[in-house]
Amino acid sequence: MKYPRVNTVYFFGFLSIHCLNVFVASIKIEVTNQYREDLAHVSLNIKCLVEKRGNCRKTDIVLQLSKNDEKRIVSIQGQDKIEYGRIPKQSVRAEGHIDGDDVSNSYLSVTIDNVMREDSGVYICSVFYLDDFGHMQDEQARKNITIQNQNAEDVIRYILARLSKVENMEKSQQTPKQNQILELQKKQELLQQRVTDLEKNVQEQSDVIRSQRRQLNAQRDYIQKRVSSKLDDLLENDRNQSQSIQDLVEKDSYKLAFSYGYSPDNPIENNQTMIFSVPILNLTNAYNPQDGLFTAPRDGLYVFHVMVVTEDPGDVMGIQILANDEIQASLFSWDAIHEVQTSISTVVSLNKGDIVRPFVPATSNKHVNGKRHFSVFSGYLLKPF
Repeated sequence: MKYPRVNTVYFFGFLSIHCLNVFVASIKIEVTNQYREDLAHVSLNIKCLVEKRGNCRKTDIVLQLSKNDEKRIVSIQGQDKIEYGRIPKQSVRAEGHIDGDDVSNSYLSVTIDNVMREDSGVYICSVFYLDDFGHMQDEQARKNITIQNQNAEDVIRYILARLSKVENMEKSQQTPKQNQILELQKKQELLQQRVTDLEKNVQEQSDVIRSQRRQLNAQRDYIQKRVSSKLDDLLENDRNQSQSIQDLVEKDSYKLAFSYGYSPDNPIENNQTMIFSVPILNLTNAYNPQDGLFTAPRDGLYVFHVMVVTEDPGDVMGIQILANDEIQASLFSWDAIHEVQTSISTVVSLNKGDIVRPFVPATSNKHVNGKRHFSVFSGYLLKPF
């Protein structure tokens, strides 16, 4: 059986390109062979290099490697785009660069793996470009590569030399390996002794844990009985206190009342809530002096009273009491000689959250006397439900 032998060959060619100015391309072909363990691997490496004497745009240059004037192996063009030809891609590795600013940096390097005798032939490095007239031109350099067969005896000698080297390495490492084995055996004995000691210690600790667990269970039962007894006492006390609190709540449920006077600082607008903001009595936070709304804090029967006095004779004064925007009481007054005094009261059944407010209808006068609490809005809880 014969294996391919390839020698390293260097070849220089010159390509003249008339892109914008004249420059020269040189082609260097290197052939290298490398044995693997399977003794069947040879790599062929070919480099196409360009020596600058001019300048071309990047997109105007293409470098290509082909064989025997017919088989394109690989090419590279603008944007460093690499395209493979007829040879299976898995056996060809290519890399390169096209530089239109400095053409001397442009190159194409191709490596063909696992070449055999049939891969012999003429390899051509070509440069394609556009001349000053926009015509496509090309220059190329050629090299005939012959891959010779290698005698099987040379391969056998190579294998025997490698085997001899491996045997010598094994002999030199044999004594250290024996020492390592003895050392490992000693470590194993020490580890076994430590395991035995640990097992004994674990057994002793287990006995201690079981004894402590029995003690903890007895303490737990005692504590549970004491806690259960105390809990029953606390529940009984809580029921008694809840009943006492309920009695106090029912006793104090009628302590819900308020009374606020009118202030000229709050102007009156027709069809709007009349705001009473001067506190006279406040036993609850249910009335808001900011917006004039009373919000029922609980279900019950409530009493509300509104008294309004005008400033000038001849004024028309109307006032209403609304509960959830429904009229509960309404009154209009007029006096041509004296100031008008309007007073209304109403009893309303409310649910928690219902809203009550004094309301000024559209026909009312806006001049209200706010002195000495002449104008007042009051209310209180008559009976809770």
